[in-house]
Amino acid sequence: MAVLSVAICARDEERTLDAVAGEVLKLGISKEILIVDDGSKDRTYEIAQNLSRKNQQVRIFHHDSSRGKG
Repeated sequence: MAVLSVAICARDEERTLDAVAGEVLKLGISKEILIVDDGSKDRTYEIAQNLSRKNQQVRIFHHDSSRGKG
């Protein structure tokens, strides 16, 4: 069975992360969401943790400081 993997690169995205992940979670297909918190200074990591607790399809990778998207 195929699974769609969606990577969300996030840095200081507390205002949009929940909505973006929510749109992906609505898709009626097998999926996983990989949230990469790149050293956010706001509540992005906390929001990602809440999403992960509620949805086993959400995985989080956290950087203490920004490493850039590359």
